[in-house]
Amino acid sequence: MVTFIDHQGFAGGFTLGGVQAGMKLVAKYEEEGGFGAANCDNNRHLLGMDWKLQCAKPTDWDPVHADVVLANPPCSGFSSMSWGVNRKSYGIKAKVNQCMWNLMDFAGRMPTAPKVLVMESVQAAAVTGLPLMRDLRARLEELTGERYWMYHVLQNNGALGGASLRRRYFLVLSRIPFGVETPDYGPAATLRDAIGDLEPLDYRTMGRQKYKAPPSDWLVKNNMVNLDGWVDGHCVAPETNQVVKRILDLLDGDTDD
Repeated sequence: MVTFIDHQGFAGGFTLGGVQAGMKLVAKYEEEGGFGAANCDNNRHLLGMDWKLQCAKPTDWDPVHADVVLANPPCSGFSSMSWGVNRKSYGIKAKVNQCMWNLMDFAGRMPTAPKVLVMESVQAAAVTGLPLMRDLRARLEELTGERYWMYHVLQNNGALGGASLRRRYFLVLSRIPFGVETPDYGPAATLRDAIGDLEPLDYRTMGRQKYKAPPSDWLVKNNMVNLDGWVDGHCVAPETNQVVKRILDLLDGDTDD
């Protein structure tokens, strides 16, 4: 099984993706304070039980062997939000980018050089920050004595079936040369494709209901329709949730208070 390290993965979304892709988490490293570390530690039932957690200064990280490093260091050096707030903290020379150098220094101290290192950031890091990305690759090669192929992967969460338009960049450094294939996801689903068959249902109940409208072709193709003919309900009844109860009252025209 391919093993991997979470390096500054914070709350663990990227980490969970690695586990769901079939890899085994062996360690998670964060700086002092351990932002997000508690969330991952409390979700070992999802990430696996047997992995090391260390929150310390970058120079004190004690790396273990792993095939892959998945990293998500702060991207504020290239974020458009940083540009609008303080332009001195934006760009290749931004102080926060030290975390990216810490990543390469860490990988260079691993017992064996990682086969693949993936670092996620905002897409500006692939444009404004391209010279820095090349320098980071050079640092890793210098420290490990290995040759790394460099790939730039740009994607949008919405284009991959996610619920938001979130453009991200992945710097992929690999000792194994490989091609990058463009997957064919077919046409994107519209809102009506995704939930149009729920429109005729009774919004006043949170229990299970029978379908009243046929599913879209997109729902059928993606196996997102219950074969028993019923739509799943919610586990919380309206009478036990005051917020939901009030929303239902307003929908029924009860606006006395």
